[in-house]
Amino acid sequence: TLQARIEACSRACAMAPAGGTAATGLAAKARNYLKGSILGAPRSEIEVVELLDELGIGKEQVDEIYANWRKMKKGESMAMRARLHEARAESVVKLVRNRRQQVSKILMYLLTLAGCHAIVTWDAFLYAALQFCTLSKLEICQFMFFSIALEMKTWTVQFITSAQMEDFYDEFSGCRVPAFNTSNVAFSELPLARYSMADFIELAYRYSQLVNPALHLQRELQRVMPNMGFWFDFSTSKLRNRKLSMDFFRYRKMISVADAVRLQPGMAAKEEEADDDLKLQIAAPPVPRNKQQPMPMGFIPLPLGVVEVRAQHGSQEEEPPEWMRSHLMQNEDPLRGVALGTAADVARAPDVVPLLPAGWVAVPDPELPKRLYYWNRETDEVSWEPPKMPARSVEEAKRAVKETMGPPRNKTGKLGEGLVTKPRSMNDAEKQAAVSRTMELDFVREARKADGRLRRPPGLAGRLVDGFIRRCRVHLPVR
Repeated sequence: TLQARIEACSRACAMAPAGGTAATGLAAKARNYLKGSILGAPRSEIEVVELLDELGIGKEQVDEIYANWRKMKKGESMAMRARLHEARAESVVKLVRNRRQQVSKILMYLLTLAGCHAIVTWDAFLYAALQFCTLSKLEICQFMFFSIALEMKTWTVQFITSAQMEDFYDEFSGCRVPAFNTSNVAFSELPLARYSMADFIELAYRYSQLVNPALHLQRELQRVMPNMGFWFDFSTSKLRNRKLSMDFFRYRKMISVADAVRLQPGMAAKEEEADDDLKLQIAAPPVPRNKQQPMPMGFIPLPLGVVEVRAQHGSQEEEPPEWMRSHLMQNEDPLRGVALGTAADVARAPDVVPLLPAGWVAVPDPELPKRLYYWNRETDEVSWEPPKMPARSVEEAKRAVKETMGPPRNKTGKLGEGLVTKPRSMNDAEKQAAVSRTMELDFVREARKADGRLRRPPGLAGRLVDGFIRRCRVHLPVR
């Protein structure tokens, strides 16, 4: 417990000699230990811990996220402040630094999908925000589909209408941010009246301003969850674009009553026994009506005899269309347009083709065009490193230079013909004379200014200057 930790640190400080460096060091360690115990992130639920392990987020990064969480809560009023590990939903918007007003509504729908309304718990916020930060552009399109369905309070989430989309994006029609402005999207002239999930994704790829606010919100949350450097290096090569459900952002998934009854201990075995008995009864040959035996109480015979048993197919996901399948294979970053996890390869300088031996050629990598590999046409040998040039004699090197640069050109005529001559440099006396002349001209220019703008010195010196200006304007430098 926290009290036990405080007592242990106090005993450690008391054991050190007074006034020594060891006592000072132990006291500093005790303060840091107590600070981490009090201000560190609380223990999360098992679902949140599994997500952190999957993303590779350690304890220090979780504490950094929790520090941003505590900083966000400082602005809450004392009357409306939530408990220690809870925050109000309107306070979460403070995590967005840029264009907060435009994306606040979308953030509220994210918290609603996470199961939070007025109060947001730490585990729910951490799970939903991290899941949102891992979404690709295609998955963000699915999130926007659910957000439109939530605001319009539609009876079904299988499709949305073009009128509902127009009402949802009405506040973005006059947005000052060009990437969010939907004024050029004519919702009343769209080719479809109802849009399914796949149709809306295709429409969002055509009009990127439909998902740009959510992409901006994702980038703002990545800045504090825990930092932007982590997500630049984050690799999603093991992940694929997922089909999101309404409880994707909940760390405690929703469950129906039938599923809850089915998950009770012993119910699976009873269902298997009931299915076996039903199959035996269906597969039995029909019995004539006059020879039927009395059936037990509660059993209803099948009226049409043998019924063909239909094969039960498991729930399978629908295959995505061809344009979506190609995007899944690319898995590009929606903002930078490069494959996720390849920031270092994209930032590197392109390889330069070196001098290669005979038969070797440089070929760009299809996946990373900046990188070259080397192929021998004769032996079909491939190497990432450039092959070394064989040793040459002086004659062979001279011949190679001539083949590369061409024969030497002997220039006829005078040696200095066509050269650009530089101006002759001045000696010290000439430099001093030029500086003196420049100072004299500056003095003349200042003296010929208007008398009102000239500030004369006080006393006799000022009167002398006035006399020189009135009588000897031209010969002032000589005087």
